[in-house]
Amino acid sequence: SPIKTIVLLVIIGLALVLGSLLIIFLNHNSVSDTSSVASSNTITILNNNTINISKVRIKNQYGTLVFNATKVNNDGETVDSFLLEGYDKELIADSYNTSIVDKAALLDALREMNGKGNYGFDNPLSTIEVFGRNGLADYTITIGNLSPDKSGYYVKTSLDNKIYLIAVSVAELFLYPAEKFSNNMLIVPPNEETV
Repeated sequence: SPIKTIVLLVIIGLALVLGSLLIIFLNHNSVSDTSSVASSNTITILNNNTINISKVRIKNQYGTLVFNATKVNNDGETVDSFLLEGYDKELIADSYNTSIVDKAALLDALREMNGKGNYGFDNPLSTIEVFGRNGLADYTITIGNLSPDKSGYYVKTSLDNKIYLIAVSVAELFLYPAEKFSNNMLIVPPNEETV
């Protein structure tokens, strides 16, 4: 009887180990499959290097924002960055500037639109002029209407005649007023220990 109990426990233990390995293997394969599907579902519209951009000018309902390439001293190290023209660099969050220019250089679409329709390019929500350097030619990105299902905004570039749908979160970077880029980092008040 004790031998039967030991054999039964060993069999149960082996079954648990094999079941765990099978679950791990299946999850690993489904994650790999999902990532490959996600990457193949986006369409690259622009694939430029940010270092080759000298200026980005955005026109939207709030006015015109101009981001100029510059060198910034960051903790004793000089790095390439962009500053918002007309605003003190201490008041503007560098991360927003970088995000804007990165999206103007590297832009992916959810899908390419087929057929004719009113995409809102006759009265665009935003026009983004990108000025190149180091051999990169100037180009323009135009953002039209929000799609009826609110899944994205229509966009086209001056580089081809194609119309794409881009993610809402990406398009909205180009629709913000200057105040949206303000540096709102919290200042930690001194406490008894730090004073």
